[in-house]
Amino acid sequence: MAKIIQNLKTLQQAEIANYSPGLNTVKALLVLIVIFGHSINIYSNLQIIYFFHMPLFLSISGFLVKKSAFDDGIFPYFTKLTNRAIIPWIIAFCVFIPVLFFNRSIATFSFKDMLYPYYHLWYIPAYLIAVIFCFFTLKLKIPSWLVLLFTALVTSFWFVTYRNNSLQPEQLPLYFLGDKRIYGYLLFFYLGFAIRNKIINYRPNALVIISLIGITGIAILAFIFKHLPEFTLLIPYLICNICLVFFIVIYTSSQNWTNNKFLKFLNNQSLGIYLYHPLFIFIAYQWLQNPERDKSSTIEAIVIFVISTVLTTVLVWVLTKFEITNKYVLGNTKKLSA
Repeated sequence: MAKIIQNLKTLQQAEIANYSPGLNTVKALLVLIVIFGHSINIYSNLQIIYFFHMPLFLSISGFLVKKSAFDDGIFPYFTKLTNRAIIPWIIAFCVFIPVLFFNRSIATFSFKDMLYPYYHLWYIPAYLIAVIFCFFTLKLKIPSWLVLLFTALVTSFWFVTYRNNSLQPEQLPLYFLGDKRIYGYLLFFYLGFAIRNKIINYRPNALVIISLIGITGIAILAFIFKHLPEFTLLIPYLICNICLVFFIVIYTSSQNWTNNKFLKFLNNQSLGIYLYHPLFIFIAYQWLQNPERDKSSTIEAIVIFVISTVLTTVLVWVLTKFEITNKYVLGNTKKLSA
């Protein structure tokens, strides 16, 4: 215990590094958690991972955005993102059209399918919206406390109103704002962005935030298993994830946890892995005649997770071997080192 406390004191004094090997490892692990989350039964207790993995994923995405990228304005920045994210997303959108219309006619394609793209494809539009939001907070010189207050209110509204809402998109309030998950995670994206760019210089004590993570995590578990209303989970959800963001991006980003080649590959190719892993999950559940993922056992989910991870990794690895697919399908604008 004394050694752990001493290590935390060392972390407390460390500066946020420009190179973040620990953050790369966390991102790779979060990619695996995303695949696992998409593999498990929708009614499984393991769905609790959704309470932390996407807020953390979005916070890391925000942390990786440097404000210097906006020096020439938002449009040049978006030009850089065209090959890195936008074109790969458009290609993936087209690839998933047969899946999207597996049980419906393509003649029913509508504006809704752009506002609410297939399953996981919400992430890239969400990222672009979050980037635009961060740009304008800088451009308009909005105080960080005001931005945090606004995004916390938006996140709170999303959490209570939309998180477990079973309504069809057309029936949701503010339908034309598109998929609402970005608004739910905007607080965490901005927090990562602000910490990285020293807009927020607050550095909480490592022991305190670890304690808060533990306390609020236990509270979340207790509230869930007691089937309490959504609003009772809101405060522990916010505290737990805000503390997780601070701990991960400040205290673990500069730590070199592992040089594992597989995790390094997952980090480097996280976009491709994220975009194409649902293909294999979809095929597996169709083969099991359980497309809704509501009848599978935990063992079946783990097997599907492992197979989908392996096959997606192989697919992405093959795509890296061809210049055109490496650039346009995976968004690798720079040649990766071997």
